[in-house]
Amino acid sequence: MAFPLALPCPAASLFHDPNGTAFADLAIDGHRETWPIRSRQFRHWLRRRYYEETGSAASAEAIRSALDLLEARAQFDAPERTVHIRVAEHDGDISTSPTKIGEPSR
Repeated sequence: MAFPLALPCPAASLFHDPNGTAFADLAIDGHRETWPIRSRQFRHWLRRRYYEETGSAASAEAIRSALDLLEARAQFDAPERTVHIRVAEHDGDISTSPTKIGEPSR
């Protein structure tokens, strides 16, 4: 049986912002991260999860289909939430990450 690519992302972790952009909250290395479904990071996470479960690489078409499904679930079946961009500096480097309103700082 094939590993469904949309499976590693439970519906409770999906949401969309007021502009309709789809997001997923993920547990990464013991903390929560919020990534846009169409982001490079999310695509890499999805590809890695598939590899970890099957030992093989997902096809480009399978990745596209999973992203389309997850985006639709986030936009039409999940709640709307406000997202803000967090800006941080560490050792002279500036980084940004999306964060939901009311999310505690890490």
